[in-house]
Amino acid sequence: MRKSLFLALPLLFALTLLPRTCLAWGATGHMVVAQIAYDRLTPGAQKWANGLLKNLDAPKNVQRSFVQAATWPDQLKGFGISVYNAWHYTNIPLETENVVAPCDAAPAINVVWAIQQSQYVLDTTLATPSQKSLFLSFLIHFVGDLHQPLHSTSMYSIANKKGDLGGNKFALNDKDNDNLHSLWDDGCGYFDTYGKIKADSGNWQVKIKSIASAVTLAYPAATITDLQNLSPKVWANESHVYAVSTGFQGFQSAGLMIKPNDSPSVTYLQSAQKVVGMRLATAGYRLATILNAIYAKRQGK
Repeated sequence: MRKSLFLALPLLFALTLLPRTCLAWGATGHMVVAQIAYDRLTPGAQKWANGLLKNLDAPKNVQRSFVQAATWPDQLKGFGISVYNAWHYTNIPLETENVVAPCDAAPAINVVWAIQQSQYVLDTTLATPSQKSLFLSFLIHFVGDLHQPLHSTSMYSIANKKGDLGGNKFALNDKDNDNLHSLWDDGCGYFDTYGKIKADSGNWQVKIKSIASAVTLAYPAATITDLQNLSPKVWANESHVYAVSTGFQGFQSAGLMIKPNDSPSVTYLQSAQKVVGMRLATAGYRLATILNAIYAKRQGK
C-alpha cells in the first residue's frame, strides 16, 4: 500500500478538499518541537537532514533550516495549495449531549497516515532527494500536529451535530483567539512572554532555543510516560485523552470549566499550559528518536 504514494500524488493535486484551519501550535510551537528534536539528533543525522532540506522545492526567500522547515507545510496553504489539508489532523469523535457521531467521522487519510507515509519516503530508495526533503518537512510538522490535542478530536454536541472540527466551531470570547482550536494553536498563552515569532524574523533562533530549553527543563524525557512508544496511532489516542480531559474540559462530567462563547479562565489556561508544555517536549523527543533510527538504518543499506 505504501508504494502507491508516488502514483497517488498527482491525483491528490487534482482534488479539492474541504478547507479547515490546521495550524497546530502556530509557527512558534512547530519550531520549538523541531528545535528540541534537532538538538537530540546524532551528528550524522543532523548532517543527513540538513543535506536533504537543501533540496526543498520552495521559493528562494523560504529558508530551509531544519527548524524553519517545520513551518513549510502550513506555508503551502499560503500559495493556494490545499490538497494536504487533511494530512494535519484526525477526528476521533467526542460525543456529548447524546449526539452520536457518524460512522465515518474519523477520516482514513489523516495525520496518522501522513506520518507513516513520511517515514516510508525517508526510508525508501525509490524517492528522489526532492521528495525526501518535502516529506522530511512534513514529518517534522505532522509529529507536532498530532501532539496538539485538538488536532485529534472533533466534539459532537447539540450546537455542532456534525462535529466542531477540533474546536474550530467552538466559539470563544477572547481578544486573541475566537475559537478553541486557535487558542490551543497559540499554546493557550504558553508562548505569550516571548512575543510573536516568525520563521523569517532576525531573532527567531534566540527565542526558539530559549523556549525549547525551558520546555525540556520543565519536562525532561525521564518524566514522560510511554515516551518510547513510536506508534502514531498511540499518539492520536494520547492527544484525544488530553482533548477530552483538558481541551473540552468537563463536557462529560459535572465539573464543566469551559463552554462555547466563554472567556477562558485563569484556571483553564493554567491547566492547558501544563499539557501544552508536556506535549511539545514529547513531540520533540519522539521526532528525534524516529529520525535517528531512519538515518541509522539508511547507513546500513
